[in-house]
Amino acid sequence: MLIRLSVVGLPRGCGGDWFLISLSTATQLTVALSSAPVGHLVLLVSDGVSDQTAPAALEQLVREYAADPQALDEPVVAAAEADDAGYRDDATAIVLTVQL
Repeated sequence: MLIRLSVVGLPRGCGGDWFLISLSTATQLTVALSSAPVGHLVLLVSDGVSDQTAPAALEQLVREYAADPQALDEPVVAAAEADDAGYRDDATAIVLTVQL
């Protein structure tokens, strides 16, 4: 499983802060401690989302749900479409907001 992490500023939308890391190789040596400023949103998605959803579609969803990030996870998972062969991978999304 790969995790794609994007730190997204609210309400600006998505930026270029993407990286991929496999959970099987995610260790203290391969993953640095990261932080996001207060008011930002962190969207964690599985490869079932990142491989089967256009980045522009994810960006649009983040912008659409910027005022209600708690409601963002289900639309992100629903946006993952089957590939040309009809295969749809398991899709997972975790939405975190940074607060004081």
